[in-house]
Amino acid sequence: GATIDEFYLGEQGSADKLVYRQVDNDQAWAATGPDSWDFDASTSAWIDTQYTDLSKEDLRKVEIKRKDDSLVLVAKVETKTEAAKPGDDKPAAPQVTETVTWVAMVDGKEATTDEAKVSSLLGSLTSLNLAEPVGKQLKPEFGFDDATATATLSRLALSHGSCISTGSR
Repeated sequence: GATIDEFYLGEQGSADKLVYRQVDNDQAWAATGPDSWDFDASTSAWIDTQYTDLSKEDLRKVEIKRKDDSLVLVAKVETKTEAAKPGDDKPAAPQVTETVTWVAMVDGKEATTDEAKVSSLLGSLTSLNLAEPVGKQLKPEFGFDDATATATLSRLALSHGSCISTGSR
């Protein structure tokens, strides 16, 4: 659109004394309105930087396909129901607890995983954040034509999966 106004903002002595001057005018004025530190903020301070915001507890399957191999992790869920313990003249609901153990699928068979590594990977994939903007258009140098990996995350309801492709830098 058309430029409405173009001006400079500066500080006089401290961040609370804002100075305003139009680009085509030498006259400067004291100003109120924005704080001068608002203009020091990076782009990521103004936009939603979170790409994924998923609960690790909701995941049931993670598949990472790389060029030469793939990793498939599956959540094995064990549900225990304990009978209600009566008391206080109120009927008590049974206690249901779930224990999730992640296994790797290797040649169609379950293999034990390192729980700390799985937890770290799940934490990373479920909370991806913007590091810095690299552009508004897909470019070959982003590496998506020959992606480093593709991650597919499946939740409790397997019809609600998420897919993440990672390129190279």
